[in-house]
Amino acid sequence: MNMEKEKLIYKKVNSQELEDVISAIPSWIIRWGITLMLCILLLFIGFSSIIKYPEIVKVPLKINSINSPKSIMAKHDGKLISILVKDNQWVKKGDALGFLETSANPEHIKLMVEQVEKLRAYFSGKIKNFPYSFPNDLNLGELQDVYQELYQQYQEYQATDENGFYQQKKVLLIRDLAISQAKENYIKEQGKLQTREEKNRERTYKAYQQLYEKKVISTNEFIDEENKYLSSKFPKNSNELAVLENNSMENSKQKEILDVENTIFIQKTKFQQAINRCLSEIRAWQIKNVLSAPIDGRVVFAGVIQLNQNVFQNQEIFIINPGDEDFFGEITIPQYQIGKVRTGQQVLIKLHSFPYEKYGMVYGKLDKIADAALRDSIFSARISINKIVKVDGERPVRLKDGLTADADIITEQLTLLERFTGNIIKMFKKNG
Repeated sequence: MNMEKEKLIYKKVNSQELEDVISAIPSWIIRWGITLMLCILLLFIGFSSIIKYPEIVKVPLKINSINSPKSIMAKHDGKLISILVKDNQWVKKGDALGFLETSANPEHIKLMVEQVEKLRAYFSGKIKNFPYSFPNDLNLGELQDVYQELYQQYQEYQATDENGFYQQKKVLLIRDLAISQAKENYIKEQGKLQTREEKNRERTYKAYQQLYEKKVISTNEFIDEENKYLSSKFPKNSNELAVLENNSMENSKQKEILDVENTIFIQKTKFQQAINRCLSEIRAWQIKNVLSAPIDGRVVFAGVIQLNQNVFQNQEIFIINPGDEDFFGEITIPQYQIGKVRTGQQVLIKLHSFPYEKYGMVYGKLDKIADAALRDSIFSARISINKIVKVDGERPVRLKDGLTADADIITEQLTLLERFTGNIIKMFKKNG
């Protein structure tokens, strides 16, 4: 009896609790949970279709410029006996920056160069007056022999100058030729008179001949007249011989004039060759001993550079920075990634010297890809620099030759959704 009552009480209590649970209003997360999860899923899909997650190829990069800084090296061991510029000074192409140790006096070499340049300008017609200054007390060291040869050729050339021996001889020969030509005219005029006299004698002789045939005059008279006629022919023959002799003399004078002109030409050519040879030797000496600027730019000392400092062959002494801002990047692309890249693709450049998180990134574009592979099947490529994104509050990035960086080549612009669905499609295709 008691047991039945207890079961009845227990059943009523449980039924009441179950009814309380069933009749209780559920919380909002239970009512809207599915809707919330659906909204979150839709938001995820929406954002994943917007957020870009491009496919990239990472390669190392080195900054370079079209007109990169040029190093000036010592051509031989020795002392730096002269420094003509200051650090960070602007120089022009060809300016001397310093002299290496040499047996010659650089100032004397400079005087020699000025003199030889004047000589070349004279022969090219740039200056009219011949530069006669040839100092003989110069310490030219290795260039002493070539300068002595130039001076000897100059002395020989002097004989062909305006007041020289050959020019005066040519003037006299021209005068002799003019006299011979005048004499020829006189002989020809004299020959005309002799021809007229001969014709007159011939007419007289023919008249006497007719008289002799008619027995009007004696034989002796005819013979005398015939002798006079024959004698009149001798002056004409002598005149013709004089013309021939005079022509021979004229030819001889003309030949002498040609010989003199040829000698003048040869001496002038030898002198010009000596000038060019001297300039060539000077250039070789300057290349060996003079540190000169190969381009316009600002000179920078390569380390601690002092006067009378010992330097070694191929040691970097100066650097000329042209200040050209036209930089570009050099990269190498492995063979297994060359199929992904093409010209025109955007490149993100992250400089090692300027962390991009702090200073910003450099943007570029793939400008050129080599057609032929280099060593180990590596392809070289060129990146053109477009712009530098500056981070607020930080100093701007200053590109310099030789800076290294990591380059991210954006080969394909994909969203998160495209990459996710693309991977799923690839997986199904592989399994199928």
